[in-house]
Amino acid sequence: MIDTQTVSAQIANHLATTRFDDLDDAAIEATKKSLLDALAVSLGATETEAPVRPFLNLARESWGQGNCEILGHPGVYSPEWAAFGNGALAHALDYEDAFDAAPMHPNAAVIPALLAMSQSEGSVSGKQFLTAMALGCDLACRLGLCLLTPAEAGGWYPPPMFTGFGAIAAAGKISKFEPRQYLDAFSFGLNQITCSGEIKYNPDSAIRAVRDAFPAKSAVLSARLAKSGMKGFDQPFEGKNGFFRLYANGDFSEEILLDGLGRNFKGSEISFKPWPSCRGTHAFIEAAIELRNQIPDLYEIDKLTLTGGPILEMLAYPLDMKRAPVVAIDAKFSIFYTTALALTRGHVTLNDFRPEDLSDPDILRLTAISDYVNDGSKDPKDASSGALDIQLKDSTRLQAVITEPRGSVSNPMSREDLTAKAIECTARARRPLSEAATRRLADTIWSLEAEEDAVESLFSIIRPVN
Repeated sequence: MIDTQTVSAQIANHLATTRFDDLDDAAIEATKKSLLDALAVSLGATETEAPVRPFLNLARESWGQGNCEILGHPGVYSPEWAAFGNGALAHALDYEDAFDAAPMHPNAAVIPALLAMSQSEGSVSGKQFLTAMALGCDLACRLGLCLLTPAEAGGWYPPPMFTGFGAIAAAGKISKFEPRQYLDAFSFGLNQITCSGEIKYNPDSAIRAVRDAFPAKSAVLSARLAKSGMKGFDQPFEGKNGFFRLYANGDFSEEILLDGLGRNFKGSEISFKPWPSCRGTHAFIEAAIELRNQIPDLYEIDKLTLTGGPILEMLAYPLDMKRAPVVAIDAKFSIFYTTALALTRGHVTLNDFRPEDLSDPDILRLTAISDYVNDGSKDPKDASSGALDIQLKDSTRLQAVITEPRGSVSNPMSREDLTAKAIECTARARRPLSEAATRRLADTIWSLEAEEDAVESLFSIIRPVN
């Protein structure tokens, strides 16, 4: 028996008892959109993104040791290494969904772990798959929202940590865990899932692009250990040295964490990306595109001032690193590069982060005259809004303020928008999908609850032909 009054137990009981019929229409629709978006973005990274190759090579060493698949690659692998490979793909393009209210990518480890556990268990229905995914996403978002002391204050980089615990929730749901097994699995995750804030400060490192491989693999290992009967902790979240003590000095809101649990699913508040860069750059990209046609000659720009909340400082500093990024993932995490790119070319696409793009003198001229202003009045967690001020040499000033960038809940991307994005991404895959195949994938996802074997219905479309 477990003490049902503890925070950890309430989460575990919720996960064990929630069914597909408990999800509202908004949560189901958002979950389907996130699934299409994630599969397409991951497939788009299978060929062109160099940082994923060592991860995929390592994962492929388990060839033939299981029945789980890595997107875009032939063969079958063990569950944990398939999750590791797909986790490396999830964020490589920095184009997947995001949670603006507590900046993270909640599904980045959830979906890789979910794919692996579903294939390992076999014949997981569409309803079961969607329920597990909605629960994992919801928990990741709630963990991000409830920290009153940011994990960053302790030197951590929390997005992969939040999605890692969400991935455990999803994996446990696939294995039909009882509440005690969830506590055990979260305990094992607590001993594995972490991410150092050092990830933000090394210009030559691409760990940021592939970081979700680690929590995805850890989630599968944690779930499998819990399924074996291994005992964990009673209070992995709020315990004396649990998650909240380790990463927020115990400073969290139980009310925020548990409010609406089982009724309001945070996946319905997910944003989708129209541009392949950090969500925090999107307000500035949109502003730059909006103002671009009012500038007769880009060489007349004298100064660019970007204003946003304190959390966006990580996209502006270290200043020299963000003005002249040397790897693609860091360019995608630079408000200066992405804004200058949008002004120079009028777009931001997957083809704008090659080495020759990062050294484009027209872009670098603009990044060199760009500065960031921290608006201290903003919500510390506001990573989606921003303002761009362009000062021309004749003292003319052009300004744009974007509070809800495209892709947000109030400015959404439609099913057709996301299908068009999926077609763009899957055409870049190691084994490209045709437009017809990608549309078939989308149609399958839109009615996934009718499928008896959800993952097989997806892989039957995207599986490479030897």
